Amino acid sequence: MRNYYLGKKYPNVYITKREAESLFWIVQGLTIPQTAHKLALSSRTVEFYVKNLKLKLGCVNKKELIEKIMQTNLLKQLEKEGLKIIRH
Repeated sequence: MRNYYLGKKYPNVYITKREAESLFWIVQGLTIPQTAHKLALSSRTVEFYVKNLKLKLGCVNKKELIEKIMQTNLLKQLEKEGLKIIRH
């Protein structure tokens, strides 16, 4: 199982592959149900991932989580692995 390191700003935070994939689509603007459908997961599983990510990064809501993730290189790492950013 692959884990993602978020860099020096979050030295002790590692994100699982599924957490990262879920977050990638949420950052792109998909809802939790849409993300769940895209990844063939239940909405509750994606909600669980988001909850874990907020705890890991000390966020109180999804907006803050997205803002913090945008300050890392996680999206670029995921793009290199084949996930494509949705261009609006």
